[in-house]
Amino acid sequence: FIDDINDEKLMEFLKQNILVVKYIYKKISVDNIKNAIKEAISKEDIDEKYIRDFLNCSIIDRNSNEINLDKIMFIYLS
Repeated sequence: FIDDINDEKLMEFLKQNILVVKYIYKKISVDNIKNAIKEAISKEDIDEKYIRDFLNCSIIDRNSNEINLDKIMFIYLS
């Protein structure tokens, strides 16, 4: 893993590909992760794969110890 990447760059990676969350969730705050996801899914031209990957991501789940989040409600409220 590359250690010299700043938080801004990590957030950009997260906005492009939700699957990187499993590698970076310990390095940035949950609020920053939620904000990045919210920004990504709020785009009009969001890729369907991003949403599918988000829904299937086990790190983010309402029963998860890592990032506790109800994904359906999160999408609905975003």
